[in-house]
Amino acid sequence: MLDVASVSAPGLKAGLWWSLFTSLFFATNLLAYAAAALMILLLLGLAERQLGTRRTAVFYFAAQFAAVTLFLLLTQLARYADDGWLSRMVDARLMGPYAAVLAVSLASSGLLPTLWQRRLRTAVVSISLMLVLYVGHAETVVGFAGALAGLAAGWWIQGDRGTLHRHRSTGRETRNLLALTVAIFAVGPILTAMVRTPPDRWRCCATSC
Repeated sequence: MLDVASVSAPGLKAGLWWSLFTSLFFATNLLAYAAAALMILLLLGLAERQLGTRRTAVFYFAAQFAAVTLFLLLTQLARYADDGWLSRMVDARLMGPYAAVLAVSLASSGLLPTLWQRRLRTAVVSISLMLVLYVGHAETVVGFAGALAGLAAGWWIQGDRGTLHRHRSTGRETRNLLALTVAIFAVGPILTAMVRTPPDRWRCCATSC
């Protein structure tokens, strides 16, 4: 069952290529299913309004491929560099649609009005980065990879429409975005206390000092 419900480097090497996409429809527990459903309703629903059903579906599966590929490449490089954190994720099993949903939502942001575009990008990138830094699990890393892939796709869409760098942020808008970022990262210590185990990244940093 895990060969269908999750994707991993050993599984892909064994020829289980379909797990790259079937893993989108599973999650680790009921809370994860609820979080995935909420993300699909809110973020994927927003993307569908901007991109249309067909393009959203194409972006969704392409984003999964891109995010998992980035994750596998990053962990392989970390293993060769003897990194004490990412190298442990080389054989990790990944489940859930989180990376694909984040990527599609940020890709569709290229079609949003400038103000909402910046707010969405700031919120999604900040949340995904905060989860990497304070939780540090494999799912958060692949989610951040998906966010970066979606951000690049959003910039590409803007460039194709000729709207990239069209408007500069006002001072008030910049302060609001900074306040949003600070508020998101303020949740990080609470999440760390909830999972009770400090991320391996911080543990590695502590032992190297």
